[in-house]
Order: sequence, then C-alpha cells, then structure tokens
Amino acid sequence: MMYDFVYCFTINDKVNWSAENTADLLQRAACDSDRQLIEEFAQQAEAGSFITLNSGDLIFCTRTPKK
Repeated sequence: MMYDFVYCFTINDKVNWSAENTADLLQRAACDSDRQLIEEFAQQAEAGSFITLNSGDLIFCTRTPKK
C-alpha cells in the first residue's frame, strides 16, 4: 500500500505522526468541514504542501498522489 500523506497530531503535548492514504485521512475527519478540507487537499496536493485541520492537526503531502 502506498502512503502519500503524513498525519501529525499531539498526545500529551508530544507530536505524533502516522503515514496515511486518502481513505485513512477521511476516517480521521472529526467533522464535515475537516472531511471537505481533506477531500479538496487530497485532490490538489503536491509533495511538500500541507494543511491544518479545524482540530489543529496537520496533514503533510509526502508525494503527489496518483490521480
């Protein structure tokens, strides 16, 4: 399985991360507005781009996903 994104979040004031694909990211969406941000970002992301969700979590594109 290919991972195109890094999902960064905090637990107990420590930054954690996980490798994700678009489907994984959509499951992490805490609200509809985050889901919309993720969908739009996943379609347009290029390696090196990132977004911050309403929750404060960060999604970083590690490589341009295949369209």
